[in-house]
Amino acid sequence: MGHAFSVEMTSREHVNRIYVSNDTRSPVVFEGELKIRGLRIVEDLMLEVNGVNGILRIDLTAEEFEHYCKPETCTCMRGDKSG
Repeated sequence: MGHAFSVEMTSREHVNRIYVSNDTRSPVVFEGELKIRGLRIVEDLMLEVNGVNGILRIDLTAEEFEHYCKPETCTCMRGDKSG
């Protein structure tokens, strides 16, 4: 099962690039500057990354967050780009 997410920016001034192709197999890119102030788990249902310039929300429970933060389960910490 995938995890839903949303990005809310305070202004387009902080968005560097948005790329969406008509080809459904092409990547979609959203880049910006968040300037992180903090992280929190909201109602044990959502990870919220609060920044000066916006908020990133990911449908991720506290248990899942802890699981993915462990070095043995976080493939990005080993340099594996597949996970």
